[in-house]
Amino acid sequence: MDPAFFMAHAHYAHFVIFGLFMLAGLNIPISEDVLIIASGMLASTIVPENTWKLFLAVFLGAYLSDFIPYYLGRRFGHNLWNVRWFSRMVKPHRLEQIKHYYHKYGILTLLIGRFIPFGVRNCLFLSAGLGKMRFWKFAMSDGIACLISNTTLF
Repeated sequence: MDPAFFMAHAHYAHFVIFGLFMLAGLNIPISEDVLIIASGMLASTIVPENTWKLFLAVFLGAYLSDFIPYYLGRRFGHNLWNVRWFSRMVKPHRLEQIKHYYHKYGILTLLIGRFIPFGVRNCLFLSAGLGKMRFWKFAMSDGIACLISNTTLF
């Protein structure tokens, strides 16, 4: 693609970033870290007047997209492994390991897990739903973890 195209449409980047975060919440392999860092770069160089819009798109996109795997785990539970696509994306042994971390370390699991890339985050949120973590507890702890990690990376 032509770089001039991106420069001409950089003022709409916050909408694109938010949409990509929603797709990442559906376990489509889109790196949240790349989205956050790219947004920070855009905010500091190309569209500094949109810094707050980009940060809000990053924060709300990351935060709200976390509710998708949580809801899927809470609503559909272990029936998810009957879906071939899902069973290839999320391995049961990884999910059991994360459940163990929730029981052992509690909310600290979300705080530290937010900084681990490559699908670990979605597995964290899915296991919170599968483990029937109360929504308010999940939303509060994930909001704090999301704010810390996104502020750090942005």
